[in-house]
Amino acid sequence: MLKILLVSHGRFAEGIKDAAEIIMGKQENLSFINAYTNDVPFEEQLGTYLSSVDLSVDKLIIVADLFGGSVNQKTMLKVDLDQVILVTGLCLPLLLELLMLSEDNATEESVRKILEVSKEGLLLVRDKIKPNQADDFDF
Repeated sequence: MLKILLVSHGRFAEGIKDAAEIIMGKQENLSFINAYTNDVPFEEQLGTYLSSVDLSVDKLIIVADLFGGSVNQKTMLKVDLDQVILVTGLCLPLLLELLMLSEDNATEESVRKILEVSKEGLLLVRDKIKPNQADDFDF
């Protein structure tokens, strides 16, 4: 089974998981760790999660919020990057694309392609609409 773990400073990981499930429905393979929100050290929470995953059977993608942040740095020290795909820059377009991956397609190459596609979702709206076109987006 493909498993996806979201890790972030604060409750961002939990919030973005909730947003993704509003759009795509409940995702049994999606978990999160909110770092620094309780008395349990992040490294301990991550260790507990990792011990529950059998990497001989499951594929694991971990998505961290920020490359230079402590959450990603501590994750890098805890995982074998030959066995786990670690991605940073957690955002909703990225997460939705990852959730559509099958276990067979969960490779570093497919994740690289998803990263490129996800970047297309980052834009200045004014650059994408013509004058008066904003009215077309009323809900």
